[in-house]
Amino acid sequence: MKRRLIGRRNIRANTCVNCGLAIAVALLFSGQCRGQQRAIPLQKPREQQDGPRELIMPGTPIPTGAALDSLAEKLSAEIAARKMTGVVVVGLYGPERKITELGTHLRRVLSDSLARQATGVKVPDGDAIRNFLSANHVAQDMVYSNALGGWIAKHMHLDGYVTARINKNFGSPPTAIAELYVCATGVCVDTATFDATILLTPEEIEDAGKDYEPELKIPVVPEGTDGVMRAKCVACPMPAIPPELRIQNMQGSSHLLVTVLSDGTVDDVFVVGPIGHGLDTLAVEAVLAWKYSPARNAKGDTVPTQIQVEIPFKIEGVAAPKEKKK
Repeated sequence: MKRRLIGRRNIRANTCVNCGLAIAVALLFSGQCRGQQRAIPLQKPREQQDGPRELIMPGTPIPTGAALDSLAEKLSAEIAARKMTGVVVVGLYGPERKITELGTHLRRVLSDSLARQATGVKVPDGDAIRNFLSANHVAQDMVYSNALGGWIAKHMHLDGYVTARINKNFGSPPTAIAELYVCATGVCVDTATFDATILLTPEEIEDAGKDYEPELKIPVVPEGTDGVMRAKCVACPMPAIPPELRIQNMQGSSHLLVTVLSDGTVDDVFVVGPIGHGLDTLAVEAVLAWKYSPARNAKGDTVPTQIQVEIPFKIEGVAAPKEKKK
């Protein structure tokens, strides 16, 4: 069963008509669904903490494989310079923070290239990451999001994580951008950024227009189907904002999709709307400990279902900071 994404609206990119290349790029990242496909509307969390950054300016467009090898080479050198022993590669999304079939493929390519080039550094492959997420009741598709990168790195005993994205440039080829986060002190810091201008094949352009369709680990019965009533949380302690983030007035909400099993426990947690700063990790850990009165069908039998959960992080008596207009 495909994951049902609730409460997020896909945004179509504007089409540029200046030249054939611009049209191709616009179509590449239009985010239009094919058939019943739905996008994962991922929002990149705000910067968690400033740190020293290195920026390599884009050059001549090169094929994606060579471009990702180049990024992996630079990341490998940075990882070696920092004496890191393990990193995980998560997320590779396009404009509007959406995951496409191309993005899922390129995440694997970047991870494999980094594993080859970062000698002596542990870089878990996709299967290892998915197995870890599944064993911890988190959706396997979170490998394609950077929302839990620090949490994954911590629990897989790694020093940090690498995340990447593709930016569209109207009138010129897109760029692939990779970022290295170091989590040695418990706080993940964005320490280096590298980019490369990429040249996409017709097949890659087609895959970039296909939204990735995540799957549920356990099939669920949607609310309202055959009289199914919503699951109700009976023990739901909310997480608190850590003192260091209270000082910085970090407020907002983390939006999750969770599966409530027939026994009232939570599984397959997915962060659909991250807030960043490590608060999504707190939201996921809190929800995993919640206990529900499970959903029931018209016959009174308990059934697994999927629900949307919003975890607010508010400081009483303090106004939340206004988001800057883009």
